[in-house]
Amino acid sequence: MANIKRKLILLDYIAGGVLTSGLVWGWLQLVNYIPNQIVFYVHAPILVVLSGISSYIVCMKTSKDHLNIGIRTALSSWLFSVLFFWIFAFELDLIFLLSLLVSYIVGGLGGAYIALKETTQRLRMDTKVETIDRS
Repeated sequence: MANIKRKLILLDYIAGGVLTSGLVWGWLQLVNYIPNQIVFYVHAPILVVLSGISSYIVCMKTSKDHLNIGIRTALSSWLFSVLFFWIFAFELDLIFLLSLLVSYIVGGLGGAYIALKETTQRLRMDTKVETIDRS
């Protein structure tokens, strides 16, 4: 029951970055229909969760180095978000870009940590199954 995971390539980080940027783009479009008082309180946590989702997906493709992969995915997400905002003529506010970067890094680390816990539990279960099979 050996679970062999592959090494990540640049395309995996690009996919994570595009996924996060797309999710954030959708969230920012949805914000126009939500009252400002609600958006003020949930904006940063939503960005963290959206970054965590893509980081988790990318990290589940490998079995080691999850936290570094989470940070790399967060940086890729931030670069793609800046690119998309620049292309679609949003005003590039420095405070917004820095808060986006912090949210992405926190979400990337959170998603990587959750993926690390799941991978560790899965490996433990695999070793228990192998031990029982040998008996």
